[in-house]
Amino acid sequence: MTNDTALTNQYSSLGVTFSGLFLKNGFIFPNINAFAASNSFPITNSFLISFAQSQSQIDNIQLSPATAQSVPEPFSIIGTLVGGAAAFRIRKKLADAKKV
Repeated sequence: MTNDTALTNQYSSLGVTFSGLFLKNGFIFPNINAFAASNSFPITNSFLISFAQSQSQIDNIQLSPATAQSVPEPFSIIGTLVGGAAAFRIRKKLADAKKV
């Protein structure tokens, strides 16, 4: 197969099919310069590897690390809401006390 060939059912006789992956010739991983399957570099699109039978062991699958995204912790959000509500109540009580 040539570089950038779409991988679909070429290996179905071995019990595996692909969707969204392409053959990359000379794709370099640490200490490896060989054929590989990729959908882009870095991987940004979803892909599917389907096996004809249940697998108990899979070897030599390497995924690039996902880009870290900042996600606030639930307690940070809840703490901010509770703190804001408490500050609002205190401010309202102070405003009502000044009116009297």
